[in-house]
Amino acid sequence: MNIDSTPMKPAYYHTFFQVFPEELPSSFCIVTAWNPDGQSDLPGRNQQRDQALAERLDELSLPRVRITGMSPDESHAEPGWAIACSLDRGLELGREFKQEGIYQVIEGELLLANGATGEATSLGPFAPRVRDPRKRRLFTVHVGAPEPRARFSPTETLEIRLRAAKRFASFTITETEGCYRNQTEDVLLISFATEQYDEVLDLAKDLLVLLRLDGIGVSHHGIYQRVTAWSEPEFLLKAFGLAVAPQGSPH
Repeated sequence: MNIDSTPMKPAYYHTFFQVFPEELPSSFCIVTAWNPDGQSDLPGRNQQRDQALAERLDELSLPRVRITGMSPDESHAEPGWAIACSLDRGLELGREFKQEGIYQVIEGELLLANGATGEATSLGPFAPRVRDPRKRRLFTVHVGAPEPRARFSPTETLEIRLRAAKRFASFTITETEGCYRNQTEDVLLISFATEQYDEVLDLAKDLLVLLRLDGIGVSHHGIYQRVTAWSEPEFLLKAFGLAVAPQGSPH
């Protein structure tokens, strides 16, 4: 990333961070060595620079914690380090590794600092930007065909895929056969790992309306619940041992 007065790219203002939050110091800077000069590079060269940054931090006796900055949909990610250091030191390291800017977290607030000017812009609380990978849970949505002994039409299957893709970046769909009320039915199993628990139930209700079904199954860790038009999300999530994410929390 060039060190000049070029404005920061909009994507930097929407970054999320994958990290084990209990490992983080109270205040720290976030610096990466990936993709210098704002240009995507080969993974091998990025990894070499990442190792060089880690060695540099060890030389300076600066404690470091692995943290990965990523786009909201996780389609782009850059591993870096959370470093217990001042903003000035963090900027020096960012410039050394040709980064356009760095992040700082102080008293729970996330700041984006421009490498050229040193100017820091508040991005609000840091906690909602944290994605702890241990919070992800595996869910499977069981979608039966609208009619017994009938198969899904290509149009129905495509629409199911599109509606799942609107909510989840990655998922798998498996075709199988089930039985409901003593009648055989074609079944699609949609599986995904997520911490967007409420979105799982929203998808189930969405497909419920789309296919005009009286219920759709959702399973999590061996617990199976049937989502219907009258189902309450809070009750279903409690049955799974979960709770609805508070408004404004990270997904």
